[in-house]
Parts: sequence; C-alpha cells; structure tokens
Amino acid sequence: MLSRGTALFNKYRHTIHKNTLNPEEYYWFGWSQDERDAMELLGKKNALKYCNKLTIHCPSLAEKREFLNKKPEITLTFGHSYDAWPYPEIEIKDTDITDPTLRSKVLAWVVRHKQLAFWQRKFDNYARGICWGGGNFMMSNGETLSINPVNTPGQLYRAWPEFASLVERKYTQRMAAQKLKSSMPEGWGATQLTQFRHLPFMDDINQVLLTCAVMEDDLELDRRYPH
Repeated sequence: MLSRGTALFNKYRHTIHKNTLNPEEYYWFGWSQDERDAMELLGKKNALKYCNKLTIHCPSLAEKREFLNKKPEITLTFGHSYDAWPYPEIEIKDTDITDPTLRSKVLAWVVRHKQLAFWQRKFDNYARGICWGGGNFMMSNGETLSINPVNTPGQLYRAWPEFASLVERKYTQRMAAQKLKSSMPEGWGATQLTQFRHLPFMDDINQVLLTCAVMEDDLELDRRYPH
C-alpha cells in the first residue's frame, strides 16, 4: 500500500507538475565568458569530462515557506551517459541567473516541487502510523493525537477512504463491503476520527490521492525529472 502510494505520488508530480526546465538554458550562468571560451576549446579537444547534472541552489527561497528547508535546491539532469552534456557538472545559485524570466521560472518550479515533496513526506508519516504500530501526530492546535493502527482493510476504508482507494481495484469492492460491517480501529471514536481527518495538510494530501486513484498505472515517468 505505502509503496504504491509513493509511486503514485511520483506519477502525480510528473503529470500535474511537469518538468518545464531546460538545463541548457541555465548551465552557462555559472561561468564567466573567459571560462566559457576556455571550455569550448577544451571541448573541441575532447578534454572535458561529460556531466549528467546541474544543481541550482535557491537561497532566495530559504525559510520563506514552511515546506522549504534552509537550503532548497533542485538538480536538473541532462541525460544518461550516452547523451550527456559535454561539459563538467556545476552548482550555481539562483542569484547567478541574470535573466529575470529564467530566474522566476526556476524559482516558481522549485516552490511547487518542494511543496509536493513535503506533502508526500506527510503522507508517508500518516500512512505508516495508521498501518503500522499507530502514531503520535501534531494537530493544528499544537496538541498531540495518538492513534492505534487499523487491523483490517475495512477499518482503513472507514478511517481514510482516500488512502484506501489506492488499493488495487480488484480489492476495492471487498473493502467497501467490509466498511459496512467493520468496527472502528481499536481506541478510535468519533473524536479521534475527526481529528485524524483534520491533521495538517490532510486536505491537500487527499486531493492528491483522489487524483492518483484515477490515474493509469502504466504512466511513463520522465527520466529527466528534476529532483
């Protein structure tokens, strides 16, 4: 279940937040004109190591949103070894990007990317708690919600139907039937259910899960998707 949820989150990102960043547009902001000329000469002599990635650090975004860490960054992939970019790997800062349009484009993309990654980490945390061993979760009011894990698919369907919808379709009817006769998880009552359903970012996560539930399983992932 959890591995399937993680895989579908990846598909959601690749589908809803497509990669629109071309690494070739950003690569040369890390070099002076003299360095560019020198590398062009070295490239003609086949004296350069082929690279596979460009990392852009985004200090302009640091700590401005709760889902961003202190050093947000994004890595753009040029390709695999057979079609790699014929210049060394490099790390730059968003402040090195002097073209305002390109800089705004990468910053906006990184913000959404990091937000989706943050929701996935929250999903993983909630899913592990409800499926394995229970958990203690911080609620929006600062108090702690302690829950026991579910014991049956029907209990999962009753407590978190959006997550249960990620089960392979051949099991969903059985789960729906179990819901009608299943008890709540041990120690759960109406209050615990309401509190769990209103954990931070749960509405955002559920929107992703509902979208994932109708996606095709054989969606092809972008092998150059930034990370």
